[in-house]
Amino acid sequence: MMKGRYLNRMRKKHEFFSVLFGMRWIPMSRKGTLLLVMFCVIVVLLGLNMYQFLVGFNEESYVKKEDVPIQVADLKGSDWESMIGETVSVEGFYVKNNGIGMLISDPGLIGSRRPLNTSEYLRIDVPLPDDARWMGQYLIKGKVLESSDIDEKVFLGKDEYHLQLAPVTKPPIVMPDISIVVPPEHSETKYAVLISGGWTPQDAWPSFWNDLKFVYSVLVQKYHYDPANIYVLYNDGKAPDGQVPVDHPALPDDVNTVMDDLANIMTNKDTLLFYVTDHGGHYGTSGAESSSDTAGLDEFICLWNKKGYYDDWLKAKFDAIKCKSSILIMDLCHSGGYTWDLSRTDRIIMTASTEEQGSFDHPDHPNGDFTYNLFNAFDGKWFASADQDQNGRISVAEAFNYAAVVSIPAQTPTYDDNGDGVSHFKDIANGGPVEDEGRLGDTYL
Repeated sequence: MMKGRYLNRMRKKHEFFSVLFGMRWIPMSRKGTLLLVMFCVIVVLLGLNMYQFLVGFNEESYVKKEDVPIQVADLKGSDWESMIGETVSVEGFYVKNNGIGMLISDPGLIGSRRPLNTSEYLRIDVPLPDDARWMGQYLIKGKVLESSDIDEKVFLGKDEYHLQLAPVTKPPIVMPDISIVVPPEHSETKYAVLISGGWTPQDAWPSFWNDLKFVYSVLVQKYHYDPANIYVLYNDGKAPDGQVPVDHPALPDDVNTVMDDLANIMTNKDTLLFYVTDHGGHYGTSGAESSSDTAGLDEFICLWNKKGYYDDWLKAKFDAIKCKSSILIMDLCHSGGYTWDLSRTDRIIMTASTEEQGSFDHPDHPNGDFTYNLFNAFDGKWFASADQDQNGRISVAEAFNYAAVVSIPAQTPTYDDNGDGVSHFKDIANGGPVEDEGRLGDTYL
């Protein structure tokens, strides 16, 4: 009995394979026939695909992994160390700044007055040739190299490069030479400090130096500031050109030295203008907080070599200086936050933006937007619009009101002179017995 069942199963298997491989035909049901046809079609198609792959494959048609475009941020993620030594092709917008070539992830980063995040740029070991297109979209191929800067993580060795898309923005306009003529008579009671720290060579945009030159020329030629009483602190202490003297590098110790010197030499008859054009930032937990800083943030000026100068430090230095009045003008991101710490009834504070905002370059001129509008008003370029009381002079309130009206929408200039630490945004009173901002509005540079 068992032997009969075994022989029956073997006979059925033999019949199945005979049908499958065409050895003989056994009548089947219609459903069985359809399944067999479908199976045969699949086998034929798989065979054709395999044949096409084997016959059609060649190295030229094969896309290597190193040729597949990736983004800047792909190299700066949590697994960045695994990319070291790999050859990759990276897409981005090409920028050359202070002799450093790099790809950035977004063209809009150029006009923002904050340092680039590590995931937003990729430095190239050797810049592209001088005829490379500024802000053109490039694909650069090379080996990933480890950077000695732990924040930067990696940079790229350039082997090949290709322009993929022509630039949509123009190269930065370098401020033309300014012929600064020192008037024969100049004030002995006016002092000024002009600072731009830049943060790093790749972050120190040309507009910062342009701002310093512009402000310096207005103070000397229009308002008769004595060049001997103007302290310029810039990057590593080296001027890009010889038009404005640089006294110190923009480092915390040098800021302290200058402010301490002013505390020793200034009197109650003197005035101080403190101007900063730079990147700016803030932290939520650093420094000794002022009790009036309701946002709980410490703002800092981005100085050279990734050094910061905090609002609390600046307050201490200003409070040690005895003077008739002081004017602070700050064109950097989050600059409105300085008002909390520095506000006093004998102090005028004007900033490019609120505490929460960034600040930006002017869309059509090689300066910060706030600096360009404010100091062109001080220089008399728009007397008809800025001179509200029509006395032939431009006060701080008049210059600020003009700059606030024409400011780009991305930033909101702020003003404070009543000591309450709360900034106002427009329509500042031009001096007089006012309850709110503007009691010092009729102050002149």
